[in-house]
Amino acid sequence: MLVLYYSWFLIFIMTLINSVKSSFNIKYITFIYTCFILIVLSGFKTIGVGLDDLSYVEFFKLGLVGDNFEKGYSFLSYIIYVIFKEEQFLFIIVSSISILSLGYSIYKLSPYPALSLLMYYTHYYLYKDLTQIRNAVASSLLFLLLYFLTKNQKIKLFFTFLLSISFHIVSSLSIIPLLLINFFKNKSNRIIYFLILSIPILYFLSNYTITLLSNVPFDYISKKAYDYLNSDYIESLELISIKNLQILIITIFSIMFYKKTSLVVKDYGVILIFYIFGVFLRFGLIDFGIFSGRTASFFLQFDILLIPFFIYTIKDKYLRYFTIVFISLLTFFVLYYNLEKQYVINEYSNILFE
Repeated sequence: MLVLYYSWFLIFIMTLINSVKSSFNIKYITFIYTCFILIVLSGFKTIGVGLDDLSYVEFFKLGLVGDNFEKGYSFLSYIIYVIFKEEQFLFIIVSSISILSLGYSIYKLSPYPALSLLMYYTHYYLYKDLTQIRNAVASSLLFLLLYFLTKNQKIKLFFTFLLSISFHIVSSLSIIPLLLINFFKNKSNRIIYFLILSIPILYFLSNYTITLLSNVPFDYISKKAYDYLNSDYIESLELISIKNLQILIITIFSIMFYKKTSLVVKDYGVILIFYIFGVFLRFGLIDFGIFSGRTASFFLQFDILLIPFFIYTIKDKYLRYFTIVFISLLTFFVLYYNLEKQYVINEYSNILFE
């Protein structure tokens, strides 16, 4: 696991450089270097590090476009098999697509790209890019979708939305915040309060909602919902947990400083809506662990944008630097907790370092 801690230190250095020197060249170099580290770690990992690696390899070796996974991922896996035959290329190529899509979006949206990627690395990266690779690609495409949304590039947004669904069906839920934003233009604060106040409604109707999903006329969706309902991970999530405390703190601060941050960051309200939608799913479906965790994570990941936005509004230079260092150091403890306490991956090794 040491290589993962060494990598944290390297990205941390990139974060410090990016925060002190904000010129275009420095921002670009630190961004490229950080993305390179992440691609190497996930693309060249030893197969078996991720908890789901063997199932992906087993499907890959079939050399077909099957119904085991969404069509986008199945087709990509098939193309890689036809060209390379070697399963390591599956992880290299998928990792490159995921990190470059994510990295490009972060570079365009975040005032501190290296900090955003550091936050992503110590939590989401571990169970997405190192384990749930379909989830990783779909999640990175949601960042790209959000970028196109902020630029009002509707055609690119539409095709990115379809592409993300083709890698993970949960991405389809992004249609809800997209529709809310479209129907209630320039009223982000009302959408946010509406979602928060609707959490109890979703909670009380959650049992009916999940049952309905398992009976929809789309075989893939109904089968997934049925499998989840009968899996070992359907138990309710703990209400009092470190993750929920983190979500609560970010939510409170994001709303408290909504007006101040919106004056500095043009699209802050739109990005916050996506995050609050994740809060809505997390707590509204909390009695159904795997539904709550899997669906909410697609939207809660936007905290890696919200926190840098908040830091960016701090006028005092030294206070801003202190906050960046403080948040960065917190990410180290998040990394340690995920690796040593949560066991989100198997023992890490890399074919380049053997």
